[in-house]
Amino acid sequence: MIKWYPSEGFNAATISLDDHGVTVGDGIFESMRVTAFGVFALKRHIARLNYAANLIGIDLPPENVMTSAIFEVVAKLHSTGVTDARLRLTITSGVGPAGVMRGANINWFITAAPISIATSPAKLHTSRIIRNEYSLISGIKTLSYLENVIALNDAVAAGFDEALILNTKGEVVESATCNLLFGIAGKLVTPPLSSGALRGITRELLLEKFEVTEQVMVKSDLAQVSGAALLSSVRGVQHISHIDRRPLAGSLEIAKLAEKYKDLLNSPLEYETVI
Repeated sequence: MIKWYPSEGFNAATISLDDHGVTVGDGIFESMRVTAFGVFALKRHIARLNYAANLIGIDLPPENVMTSAIFEVVAKLHSTGVTDARLRLTITSGVGPAGVMRGANINWFITAAPISIATSPAKLHTSRIIRNEYSLISGIKTLSYLENVIALNDAVAAGFDEALILNTKGEVVESATCNLLFGIAGKLVTPPLSSGALRGITRELLLEKFEVTEQVMVKSDLAQVSGAALLSSVRGVQHISHIDRRPLAGSLEIAKLAEKYKDLLNSPLEYETVI
């Protein structure tokens, strides 16, 4: 794994035990896909980071400082022959007093590591975790990730690959780590942000560029689903083979969309720069 810290560059970095990112989970992050072209959809990730920072009331480093550091890490990856990687930018509220009051200065750092993309379909297990769609932090990537951790670990312990999370109204929201896409009655749909879904970058791209629409869905609607997929910056579009114990026949529309997304990922159109 590559680690980059503002004051130390690529040297070994340490985080204070008083950092509120460690003690109370006060912070946000972005997970980005690195390819041979650079960071996919970087501008969109930075925009989402700004949205989250404004929402929870913490400052960010200047954008040019963050992007310069990201390019430095990507260049380091490429210099070692790595062209498929996950890059994570983490922002915390920094060192603070005991308790929950924030300190004066943020902390931030970057980590990156090679990835292998899952090619086999995933099996989803309905989670005991209920997403609060009214919560301020629903829809953003915060360091307070315990519910997602529990949901995913429960699913894996039960013999599945991912969790299916519902909200307080019984609406379908997302998985523990991804947005969801469904093929239903010849249409491609994804749960709306109002249900508590993450403002996913892949989700955003599919809504903008392809024939995907938002639709509120409850658990019983899943009986009509022919195919489904997980959506994330790192996974892209990964097919789902089962929802709980029910196998899915598969969706030709989702299969075609997955190929279109691969084409988008391999084109320089969604890259800040070519590296």
